[in-house]
Amino acid sequence: AIVDFDAALAGFGVTRDPGPQSRIFEVEEDTTALYTQYEWSTLVGGMTFRGNAGLRYYETEITSSGEANVGLVSVSEKYDDILPALNTALNLTDDLILRTSLFQNINRPGLGAMAINGNLSENQGEITVSVGNPSLDPYESDNLDISLEWYFSDAGYFAVGYYYKDITGFIGTEIATNVPYSATGLPLDLLPGLTPDTIVSEYSRPVNYEQTELNGIEFTLQTDLTFLPSPFDRLGFVGNLSFIDADLDYATPAEQAAGVTRIMPLEGLSDTLGNATLYYETDRWGVRVSANYRSDYISSAVPIGTDQDSAGFNSTTYVDFSAFYQINEKLKLTFDAINLTDQREEQFSDSARRLYNSTTSGTSFFAGVNYKF
Repeated sequence: AIVDFDAALAGFGVTRDPGPQSRIFEVEEDTTALYTQYEWSTLVGGMTFRGNAGLRYYETEITSSGEANVGLVSVSEKYDDILPALNTALNLTDDLILRTSLFQNINRPGLGAMAINGNLSENQGEITVSVGNPSLDPYESDNLDISLEWYFSDAGYFAVGYYYKDITGFIGTEIATNVPYSATGLPLDLLPGLTPDTIVSEYSRPVNYEQTELNGIEFTLQTDLTFLPSPFDRLGFVGNLSFIDADLDYATPAEQAAGVTRIMPLEGLSDTLGNATLYYETDRWGVRVSANYRSDYISSAVPIGTDQDSAGFNSTTYVDFSAFYQINEKLKLTFDAINLTDQREEQFSDSARRLYNSTTSGTSFFAGVNYKF
């Protein structure tokens, strides 16, 4: 069922107000890319050595249009680069593989983050402004991945991997307090009584930060437990565990010029991640129980006044269940239960970890029929 919004608003007697034209913006992104790749497989000292090497060239042009305090504005930015990649695999034995990857990558900002326009709100006389940044660059990373994989059975393997990223231009949010409204670049018709000298209590925009590094190690195990006595020989296990470390100096350019540093973990990054699945499967039916864990993490490293230097979420563990029953070759029944333990999402404020918000989403159940033609 899809809501007819126009009919719903008319039914309640609500008239849409599109607001000032300055709230309308357009961001256009055009990208052209070209790549070449070479693959090989050969013997080195009696061991199979295979891989591929490639180059990708890209050119991206961004055009951001909207209304600013000087009228209609259109800003165009262009960036290009060549991204190399090298992936290799060396069969040390029939069951042991050493993999290595060296590559460069980019992560483009979201289109909304590059809008000229922004949002303005007023609460008890305090004005908050959030705008986009059409001059944002994608953040770049130089990456190294190394893994050693042991395939000890037809359906079992153990792997340990190390990964490293050198990240430049990570995109975050910069917040300034008590700035004149003229500094936001927005027109004066967004709120009655605005003047260029009106004080904005909080002014935020996305920016590119400086260089940072990320290090991680991951362990993976997958196996069927066929060594157990019947009927437990149909059991199996899949799991992985990751440990990650990355910090970033979130000090503004003005703070850095004054010798101030604010080093905190990378936004959105948990330092410990884990997944585990225990399953029982036959040709006719199967069940799985899965657990997903992530440790606490910073969602925003931007200070808000003197009350909050950061915000984030406490650790969570989600437990899910799934099952299937194969009626015949074409027809299968499925059942899924998501978040069996009704895991609570707890958001904290400041490095003192004050409880800010607590949310529960409940357990969701899904039943399905799958028919293969």
